[in-house]
Amino acid sequence: MQFSTVSLGLESPEVVARFAGHYLAAGAKRVTVFHDGPLPEGWPAPREGLEVIACDDAFWAAQGGRPEALEDRQAAVYAVGLARCPSPWMLAADLDEFVFGETSIAAFLAAVPEACDAVRIPVAEAVWGPGDDPGEPWGSSYFRLPWRSGRLWRLGGRLVYGDVARFMRAGLLGHVDGKQFIRTGRAYSRIGNINTRRDGVVVTRTARELGPGCQGLYLGHFDAIGFERWSTKWRLRQARLAVNMSAAREAQMAMILAALDAGEPEARRVFRRFFGISRAQHAVLAALGCCFRRRLFD
Repeated sequence: MQFSTVSLGLESPEVVARFAGHYLAAGAKRVTVFHDGPLPEGWPAPREGLEVIACDDAFWAAQGGRPEALEDRQAAVYAVGLARCPSPWMLAADLDEFVFGETSIAAFLAAVPEACDAVRIPVAEAVWGPGDDPGEPWGSSYFRLPWRSGRLWRLGGRLVYGDVARFMRAGLLGHVDGKQFIRTGRAYSRIGNINTRRDGVVVTRTARELGPGCQGLYLGHFDAIGFERWSTKWRLRQARLAVNMSAAREAQMAMILAALDAGEPEARRVFRRFFGISRAQHAVLAALGCCFRRRLFD
């Protein structure tokens, strides 16, 4: 079952190339990246299968104006992307998110019931663990999963993560919901990051809801690609209005920006605390079914 991807972002050509390479190798017919602004001078010509569209003034004028909130700009480009998608399915994902698992994307999508308009796959957050080099971009080979029980997280989260737990939701620093594949050729009123709606009604279902035949894929979220990109990302995030940011994410943002203002040594300390797990932490998380190892990139 064929799919294509659509993303909105402000990443470097190198990150875009890695993203495109991953999905084209996984069988994507086309990878479309909407760059959230004019393309910088010298942006390289895209490889076959990748298209990069500048969301400049002319682009937004054609859409009736540029939405102020990031989530609204994402919804706008997802609608544009869906209308021109060349595949039966479209993945709406950010440029630091990489689908992987024990089955192929094509096999997974082929198992989705015809009545299902959109399916959301679970997230797995990339972190550096035993044997990884925290100084190596893309070198995080461990993935932590959301804790299944809210009560267990409230009781045990601080025991595992210490003070870092207050910046987390269900054991993750980034989003806990995953992202979705949406069927093309059908009418929707809004395509968001997490849910797609028709006439205001959510039509997205989770992979878990669909049963054993639709298991085996994760959305690998590289919330921290490496220290340099992590620093840049949060400076950019400060300038890009996101209206649905959780309280934990807002607290995290304040902590990170304060660390960046304090200088590189403090920023690196916070980076390691947030995105590194010790051998003991890994043992506990693995026993809870909340962590596994998988090296996606060499």
